[in-house]
Amino acid sequence: MKKMNQSMQCTLSTYLTIGRFFLTPFIVYAMITGAWKIAFLLFITAAFTDILDGFLARILHQETFLGALLDPLADKILLISCFTTLAFTNTLPFSIPGWFIFLLLARETLIIGGF
Repeated sequence: MKKMNQSMQCTLSTYLTIGRFFLTPFIVYAMITGAWKIAFLLFITAAFTDILDGFLARILHQETFLGALLDPLADKILLISCFTTLAFTNTLPFSIPGWFIFLLLARETLIIGGF
């Protein structure tokens, strides 16, 4: 097993992860305004950056401590933001119950807390 580069340097993989942070509010805004095609395309872009950043980090041996911290955080923020927005958006043909959002938030809080 290769050792992770312990520095806080920004690599291409880290920039892709940071890009996912910046995409999240635009995805949420598109969902709120009912621009579902744009929201979908932005979400697919975010998902692709998630796949690509992990792949590049391993292939280019650019695994960093900063990347290991930011990647799961970006995933959680994207997931929670999208599900919460879906729960409170009235344009869907179905509804996401509030208890599901509560369980999602509880699960993510427990994971972050290390339980």
